Amino acid sequence: MNPSDYYKHEVVNKVREPELRKVASVLANHIGQRNAITLAELCAQTNMGERQARRAIEILVNDYSIPVGAHSGKDGRWIIDSKAEMDAVIAELTSRANKMNKRANALRRAVLPKTGEVKQAALFEQPKPEPWQLQYGSWR
Repeated sequence: MNPSDYYKHEVVNKVREPELRKVASVLANHIGQRNAITLAELCAQTNMGERQARRAIEILVNDYSIPVGAHSGKDGRWIIDSKAEMDAVIAELTSRANKMNKRANALRRAVLPKTGEVKQAALFEQPKPEPWQLQYGSWR
């Protein structure tokens, strides 16, 4: 049985919700990164909005363990068909999670001014130009 048939017959039939089944059925025709489908095409084929399609993919991965791959900054979703693709997707997800954790930890360490310590208007005032800046027109 080829991978497409496996996903069409074995996996899609396990999906109970009709909307999720539509997404799984379309993805079953897109095995491997080289056969990725854009989110816009997936939405058109399933009659879903982008947010709804993203949520459906999230449920298919998290609840049904269907290995759907994607890369940030690149358009396309596909069912992962090799260990190399799986490793690449996991590495990117791990990297993104680490960056978000680093940022969250930095925000936890950030010090906020005490209430009333900073005037609100001061946050949005432009800096006063130096005389030489006015002379050469950089602030006009």
